Amino acid sequence: MLEAAERALGRLIVGGTGPLKPKELRFLRGLMGLSQAELSERLGVHRVSVARWETETAPVGALESFALRTMAAWDLGDAELARTVASAPRLATEPSSEPYRLGTLAA
Repeated sequence: MLEAAERALGRLIVGGTGPLKPKELRFLRGLMGLSQAELSERLGVHRVSVARWETETAPVGALESFALRTMAAWDLGDAELARTVASAPRLATEPSSEPYRLGTLAA
């Protein structure tokens, strides 16, 4: 029963938007059974960065939050939630850019 409650809370956190709070990040990392070193390796950041995020000495970045939410959704076995997270509107902190378009050039 406790595991079901943890998974439900994990789904709520994953479904959120914006940068993760330190306690949310720590909870999701624990839910996935990852050490700080393992999470840092998956995110491509230094282990010290993860430690700083969890101790509130540095803010969690928007991209890292997005990546962790996506990883947690897949870890929870919820493909629909993972698709929802992946299709969420981009955060305002990300630079906007026009997608490249393929087509023919006008003669």
